[in-house]
Amino acid sequence: MDRRKFITASTAWLAASSLMANDKSGSRFDPQTNTMSAHTKNIVKPKGIYPGGTIAITAPASPTSMYEIRNGLRFFKDMGCKIELGASIKNQKNENRYLSGTDQQRADEFMGFVERPEIEAIIAARGGFGTIRMLDLLDYNIIAANPKIIMGFSDVTALLNAIRIKSSLVTYHGPVAAMSFDNFTRTNLRQLIFSEHAVQFYEFKDNSISVVSPGLAQGELVGGNLTMLCSTLGTPYEFDAMNKIIFIEDVSEHGYQVDRMLAQLKLAGKFNQCKGVIFGTFSNIDARKPFYPNRGYSIRELIHHYLADLGKPVVLGLPFGHVDSKITFPIGINIELDTNNKSIHFLESSIS
Repeated sequence: MDRRKFITASTAWLAASSLMANDKSGSRFDPQTNTMSAHTKNIVKPKGIYPGGTIAITAPASPTSMYEIRNGLRFFKDMGCKIELGASIKNQKNENRYLSGTDQQRADEFMGFVERPEIEAIIAARGGFGTIRMLDLLDYNIIAANPKIIMGFSDVTALLNAIRIKSSLVTYHGPVAAMSFDNFTRTNLRQLIFSEHAVQFYEFKDNSISVVSPGLAQGELVGGNLTMLCSTLGTPYEFDAMNKIIFIEDVSEHGYQVDRMLAQLKLAGKFNQCKGVIFGTFSNIDARKPFYPNRGYSIRELIHHYLADLGKPVVLGLPFGHVDSKITFPIGINIELDTNNKSIHFLESSIS
């Protein structure tokens, strides 16, 4: 499928600069009431990346190799960036099984890059498993005081939302270094984080993108990988859905597993609280296995079951997350979702 026909993108310029937030706290989990506090209206935005800037690549989850991250390295070098690799990539010893290092080692490496002023962005090498294990080891006040672009997806969803909640910093659900970085992905990312005050507009005209529930809504963007969103429910890193537009995707999950997770989000009040939902792609979205044929529900059927009557805009099939050609979503900026015009409009820049 040709992604250039799949979605058209254009770039506008924001006339006024965005205000930096003075309140670095973000929303907080209250253990006495077992609820999330109201999300601050202020946000901290990182600066864009400029030619000659330094990009750090770290592995906050599972290990990788230089070969796996070659496309990401090539993209950032092509953009004129210097590259610094973390020990989680350079010094792999396979001592931590499916983790790139101990929880403390991975947290220390990440915070070390945060505190270095010459580092303009921190890019996850890949997803995998284990990011959630280091969330309590990070200093979110230091992260807020040193705003920079932090990007990844999949398992890294836990880190992106934790930082958004605890530090008020806009984070980026976008490609990890171990991706193909095709032309669509490169163009989108270049417009988003290399162009000062760039604003994105997308039209989804392809028939593979469907409207589950019609409508128009504006709200702050939040979301990521479905499994990781559910994994943080009931923790200090639970995402706040109130008046937000949620984006959701996953890979290699059976229908009954997605059923359980969508039910969990519904019972947690996320769908009632939000303004709209953007679903990405799912593996085998129309399959009814592993149950006997026609005795299971497909993922597409389940999404319609839970959200078709929501009375809010819901779309299915946008390219983000576990696809080669992907949109990068900044978590924390305001967007407009319009199913009538089949468009998504970023209403503000994600960089300061």
